Amino acid sequence: MYAAMPTQTQQYVYGNKPETPPVTPGRLRQEGLDESYRNITIIMHLSLLAGLVFSMGPFAVLLPVAFWFIYRSKSEFINDHGREVINFGLSMILFSFAVITIPFIIIILLVNTIRAAKAAHRGEYFRYPITIRFLS
Repeated sequence: MYAAMPTQTQQYVYGNKPETPPVTPGRLRQEGLDESYRNITIIMHLSLLAGLVFSMGPFAVLLPVAFWFIYRSKSEFINDHGREVINFGLSMILFSFAVITIPFIIIILLVNTIRAAKAAHRGEYFRYPITIRFLS
């Protein structure tokens, strides 16, 4: 076995592959994050929910887009959460065109928006499920 990971030109001895480094469990988290940045990301996530309650349509994404556009240059954490909430909002709007799935979409939206806001409060990065990545 090799002490380090083998290069492309090195061969494995008798078919034995070197061990891979252990993966640490848990979520990707940014330590030492300013509380104001966390609060901005929480507001971005919850503004999607507020936009859907008050506008009931595709305009619900405008408020998170405004927050993201204003604050995206302040922190990579804010930029990442902003892109994620916009992708999720656009995906939910796209999925809601299938009228049969609207109750399912509303439940997914409520549950995952709260999960994302809690992750932002803890300083963790979050990825919404079943989201089309319009912004990368």
